[in-house]
This record gives sequence, structure tokens and C-alpha cells, in this order.
Amino acid sequence: MHKSSMKRMEWFADKYISKTQKNGVSILDIGSYDVNGCYKEIFTDRSYNYTGLDMEEGPNVNIVPKNAYKWAEINTDSYDAVISGQALEHIEFFWLTVAEMIRVTK
Repeated sequence: MHKSSMKRMEWFADKYISKTQKNGVSILDIGSYDVNGCYKEIFTDRSYNYTGLDMEEGPNVNIVPKNAYKWAEINTDSYDAVISGQALEHIEFFWLTVAEMIRVTK
């Protein structure tokens, strides 16, 4: 993961998320499989509740949905923020993923 990606996500956490809530913020990271770094430490360092979602089990993955475009494993309005820094460009029907991201965000 590029340092610039980490910096942008840190900026997002500081500029937006930290201003809405201080504690107990729930974050869902789409495409969280840790290949060359991940965003988890940015959010856990701030005492947020971080969950990683990806299409296969591996490092930094908490949820593997049975259906890539319909996440029955996650209730509607479950997360304060849903992030994705490294996945959307790899998803064939990304608009379906974005619709699920919207559905699971409070």
C-alpha cells in the first residue's frame, strides 16, 4: 500500500470521522485483505471498532460474504462509516458494491 493512500485515509479519519463521534465508531473496510498493508491501525489507534470485509479469508478479513454483491451477513444501517481504498477498481459490478455500502451505513 502506498504511503499516500495511508495519509489520505488518516486525513479522512481526522477530518470527518473524528468530528462526528469520539468513541464507539464502527468502521467497515471493503477489500480489507492485507497484502501490502491495511487501514486497520488507523482506526484501531483511534479506538474505533474496525471490521474488514473481503471475498476470501486471510489477514485482516473478518467477514467473507457468500454473495459478493448482496451481503446477507450484515444488517442494514450497521456501520457509522464504510471505507474502501483499494478494492473498487477491481470489482466488475462496482455499482452493486456501492449500493451495499450505502445499505449497511447508518
